[in-house]
Amino acid sequence: MLFFKLRPLLRSTTAEKELAALKEEFAKLKDVFDKSEAKHKEVQERQVALIQEKNDLALQLQSRTT
Repeated sequence: MLFFKLRPLLRSTTAEKELAALKEEFAKLKDVFDKSEAKHKEVQERQVALIQEKNDLALQLQSRTT
């Protein structure tokens, strides 16, 4: 009889531990994702700057040859 009363409590404790572990894993993954997103944005901005620089140089070259 006592076992049947304690069994749900044991499941509850296990579920709480699993939930805490999942929350911790989520926090770590979110941090990694945020860093990745910041790096992606930085790379995109650098790409735009390089494309603009390439176009400027192409215009300079074209104006000198004509």
